[in-house]
Amino acid sequence: MLTEEALKYTKKKDFYINSGSAYVISRQRGILSNITSHMDQIKKWSYDEAKEESKKYKNKQDFKKSKAYRQSFTNGWLNDFFVNSVIIWTKEMAHEEAKKYNTRVEFKKGSPKAYSRASYHKWMDDITKHMHSLGNLYERMVYVYEFSDNHVYVGLTDNKKRRHKEHTNDKRITPVSKHINETGLNPKYKEESSYIFAEEAQKLEQSTIDRYRNDGWIILNTNKAGGLGKYKQTELTMETIRDLASKFPTRASFKKEHYNEYQTAQRYGWLQDVLRDIPIQDRIKWTYERTKEYAKQFNRRSELKSANQTAYHKARVNKWIDEFFPI
Repeated sequence: MLTEEALKYTKKKDFYINSGSAYVISRQRGILSNITSHMDQIKKWSYDEAKEESKKYKNKQDFKKSKAYRQSFTNGWLNDFFVNSVIIWTKEMAHEEAKKYNTRVEFKKGSPKAYSRASYHKWMDDITKHMHSLGNLYERMVYVYEFSDNHVYVGLTDNKKRRHKEHTNDKRITPVSKHINETGLNPKYKEESSYIFAEEAQKLEQSTIDRYRNDGWIILNTNKAGGLGKYKQTELTMETIRDLASKFPTRASFKKEHYNEYQTAQRYGWLQDVLRDIPIQDRIKWTYERTKEYAKQFNRRSELKSANQTAYHKARVNKWIDEFFPI
């Protein structure tokens, strides 16, 4: 009966869509391959055929449009076909690329491979000297606006460029912009610090306000010193980050859930100590055949995802998931 039902179709996809129950039962009984042998089969590409096919495409990404891509990827042929498509970043090349961006954040988003190469080889400080520094959730810098009429504003920020625009924009109401509009005076901008730990910046802002007040300046600040916005009120040290990291089974999961803490540990050279209790996972290469074999032990996609997110992600990205678990 199942064989008779399968003979109505020339494609497995049509068999599944129109006779889902028969399809599933056939697979469960292990006879699906036999009763669908008459159907259109996936072409098996030889090395030479796939190489010739690859010439129609500019790079590996473009080659994904071809039906030959999956087998080429599985068989490890891609690097043979696209030898010249991989850019080996030199320091000079990375420097030229970095010039396109104003901050390291922009550099990382716009050219992640050049950024990664520069980080690995410790070129970053040399090739990003032209960039604007930024703080983060845990770092601030203290700045001052002095007016010639003896008024002063002291503030702290995680982005001095953005904050300067806000203070000097007549459409934004800040103590600085308000005083500029009222007096027509242009203030003198000064930086009291570089980006430092937020708790240190809080103390420095208050001490700077006290210093100006003691020297007879009129303080423009309307809010209490030390406001940190979305800053997390915890003392961020190597020990606190290590304790946080120890709760995660993998380094990748810690980085994903607490990127700012990970970034801070990296910046201050704590990363190796912070991650020392998290084992390095085995690097499994999830090929088509390996992923397919692994997926056979599950009845649903959700079970595969729950058991191994890496295998699930690989199957989904490479569009194998519909074959392994037909909808």
